[in-house]
Amino acid sequence: MNVKMHETLEVFVRHSLGRTTMALIAVLALAGAFFYPTIKVTASDHRDSPTADANGEGDITDIFAFLDPNDASQLVLIMNVNPFAVPAETPTYRFSPDFLYQFKIAHDQRAVEDLVIQAVFEDVATTVCASGQMIKIYGPARPEVVGTRNIVLEDRPTVKGCTGQTLQQGHMQVFSGLRDDPFVTDVGQLNRILSSKQDLFRDFPGFALGALRGRPVRTNKTSGVDGFGGFNVTSIAIELPKSEVSGSGFLGAKGLVGIWGTTSVKGKRADLDHDFDLDRTYVQFQRVGQQLFKTVFVPSTMREAFNASKPVDDVKNWSSLVPDALTTKDNDGTGNTISGRAGLLTALGFTDANGSNPGAGHGAPLLLPGSFNNTNSNLLRVALLPDVLRLNLDLLPTGVLPGAAAVGGNGDPQLGLGAFGLQNGRRPADTVTDILLQLARQLADVNFPQGLGVPGSGVPRPGALNFATDRRVLAVLQGTDWIKPDAQVGNVSGNAAPFGGNDQPLLTQFPFLAAPHPLPGEPGTVGFPGQQ
Repeated sequence: MNVKMHETLEVFVRHSLGRTTMALIAVLALAGAFFYPTIKVTASDHRDSPTADANGEGDITDIFAFLDPNDASQLVLIMNVNPFAVPAETPTYRFSPDFLYQFKIAHDQRAVEDLVIQAVFEDVATTVCASGQMIKIYGPARPEVVGTRNIVLEDRPTVKGCTGQTLQQGHMQVFSGLRDDPFVTDVGQLNRILSSKQDLFRDFPGFALGALRGRPVRTNKTSGVDGFGGFNVTSIAIELPKSEVSGSGFLGAKGLVGIWGTTSVKGKRADLDHDFDLDRTYVQFQRVGQQLFKTVFVPSTMREAFNASKPVDDVKNWSSLVPDALTTKDNDGTGNTISGRAGLLTALGFTDANGSNPGAGHGAPLLLPGSFNNTNSNLLRVALLPDVLRLNLDLLPTGVLPGAAAVGGNGDPQLGLGAFGLQNGRRPADTVTDILLQLARQLADVNFPQGLGVPGSGVPRPGALNFATDRRVLAVLQGTDWIKPDAQVGNVSGNAAPFGGNDQPLLTQFPFLAAPHPLPGEPGTVGFPGQQ
């Protein structure tokens, strides 16, 4: 950290009203007047585009991929659709026979599916299935065609049976039906921040630069509101031997696979006689890989194009949407390094989750140490693109997270951030919003106004986020949305209690998702979280 920067940070800590402080107040005021105009946040991938909004049966909310904690030889895949399913209307949420639901698995860096697991649904009489629907699972098998147009495999289904039940055939078990939505985020406050109505997730009245608006701390010392609490989704959960999907190693890493989910709608064949007969082809409707990528980085005006694209083209199509990463090298002479950012966040009070007493904290602890070693300004692009979950099938599900090895935790050095993704797979209890917020605030290059004397202040730099006009910079400052009690904010792994902040207890056995919220008034009714 250079002398000028150190002196500036001392000014912050003393709450001085010197030139640097006043300049930052002016910047905050300016930031309050503008916001990134094309980012519309709905969190995770719930209702991410107009077409998806109108077709909930094909709107993927989340994809999960992890090893069964009870048997590390088994792989669990989960896809959720039908966002914001209201318990009072439980009987109306179904899967669509017009959609093809797929898990796609890539074995190398091309991010082209080597294997697919397909699910199709059929409406049947309630005398056949009490739920009124039947599911057929095909695969895992090599697809007949790859990309955005797919064909249902013609072989005999691997598993077939009624929805709403756990089906088992051979070494595969399948569940499809209503479940509690496991995604946890204060999406309401996030949208307020982006629209300049609030500044942070939690109120910071004593901040050195003047009060920053956010949710007040409640009497129970919490402040976040889970915008997905009380809602259900419809889920497809599959467990099978990991040996059936392993390959040569995604991105050249042994045991690593790339996994993403797609929904596709039945296409029509415009042949020469123009009869438009339905054929076996399905056209991609939506795709989801890593958590929040589309939501945070892809402007709303581009979401339809993103959903129609394929991961193999992600680097070419979307790299410009991801900011440069900070490195160990000062890129502008202001101390704009990973270490400098860590020092700035700490000096400003954004790394003490508990504050002087529980419930008084103003930011999550640093996820990465200030000494985190990175020499690649494209680190975030490497971690995020192609947009597929990366799961190492050779590692036990021990809660390995980015930077764990560098901090001296239980991580494997080969699973550091940027080598393969944001984290090793994704489990329902992982607090993925906090993971992304904390990594972004520590690693994303940010341009502050010239002459401010803080890391990153200077003339606009290509590849850097602009603090004065991009409200996402404020959204990540605290590194958490305060859903969990303060003492647990630093734990972003699947061991975080209770249930990673979820409103219902997650199952410890297949299908690993919480039971659905019942019809209101029935036993187990939880209701929606109270708003402030």
